[in-house]
Amino acid sequence: MKLPLTLLSTVLLSACAAQYVPQPGEATARVNIRETGHLMICHAGKKYSVWPEMGSDYAILPANVPVSVFVNRTVGGTVAGAYSVTYNCSPRLGISLIPDSSYFLNFEIQESKCRLELYQESVLSPVRLRPIFPLTAQNC
Repeated sequence: MKLPLTLLSTVLLSACAAQYVPQPGEATARVNIRETGHLMICHAGKKYSVWPEMGSDYAILPANVPVSVFVNRTVGGTVAGAYSVTYNCSPRLGISLIPDSSYFLNFEIQESKCRLELYQESVLSPVRLRPIFPLTAQNC
């Protein structure tokens, strides 16, 4: 029963915002949103819905400008077979991406709180991920 409610809430939330489509010549970066599946951004004072490109885990986001990324997520599950826990959260992360770079957006629950982390992907580093320190998140 939780899956249809989560799907319904995602559809309703994305209906409130237009789909982000880069303008011709706009600087962009690729962000792997496999952990979130869907996210919202605040760009130039407007709220946009962002989905991965068809057949990919990557979404295209604006670069060289401050952007707030946020996820509305409901996560539920049974703890030790005793009771169910559901988290409704909207973590925000303020970022400014480097044009033509690629990133990984991590979503996790830590100490009963939802958390977003952004890592820049790199072919030069053995770890291949470099943490990005957030800016102040904007509100739309």
